[in-house]
Amino acid sequence: MLPTDSEFLTAYLLIAVVAILLSFRIKQFPKQLMTYFHVLSFTCYLGLLTYCYSDAKNFQGGGSLLVLFYSLLFPVTQLFIFLVEFIIYLIKADK
Repeated sequence: MLPTDSEFLTAYLLIAVVAILLSFRIKQFPKQLMTYFHVLSFTCYLGLLTYCYSDAKNFQGGGSLLVLFYSLLFPVTQLFIFLVEFIIYLIKADK
């Protein structure tokens, strides 16, 4: 059972945004090594979250904050990486 607090809904939204951006990246740059790295890291992340969410003990005694932290850590980091790559792409396009 998935938690439906507003914080977790924000985490789910960020995960969906990262998945959408990743699908755009796959369409635009299908053969780049970084695309494979992003897909591999996203798959590992979803596996970790599936493991965290499947055990009800992770949500007892304040453990939900740690699960929420893990849920938000990767999408925020991934969005930052996408932003840096986009800025580098724009700088290279100007030259």
